[in-house]
Amino acid sequence: MDEIEIQLRKRSFNITREDENLIKVNLGFGLISKITTSNNSYLNVSGYLKPWNFATGMIPMSMKWFMIYNLIGLLLVFGLLMYLGGSTQPRPFYYDFFFVWIMLSNFYYTIKYYWFKMLIHFLFI
Repeated sequence: MDEIEIQLRKRSFNITREDENLIKVNLGFGLISKITTSNNSYLNVSGYLKPWNFATGMIPMSMKWFMIYNLIGLLLVFGLLMYLGGSTQPRPFYYDFFFVWIMLSNFYYTIKYYWFKMLIHFLFI
């Protein structure tokens, strides 16, 4: 874990050493990654979102649940909008803006987390 900490500090990541088997890395905008090792030197990288960010609101959640949460939320909201908006008039611009904003935040958090996970695995495995 000391080698991982040195390499992360060299690459100017904002890290916090919790104990001898856990390092937390702040990746920005509420995205946190935890690096843990077990006694057989297996490296585990997990990610989660802190509360009060745009993508999850006030709910802290892991990256897996974040993707499921946003997919279900988008399907429900836009299904409801399509059901209630049965008129022939075009839909307002803010529906498209909201959809694009949610998708961009999903892509940002997902790419940032998996890029970091790939970096850790290529450097130390």
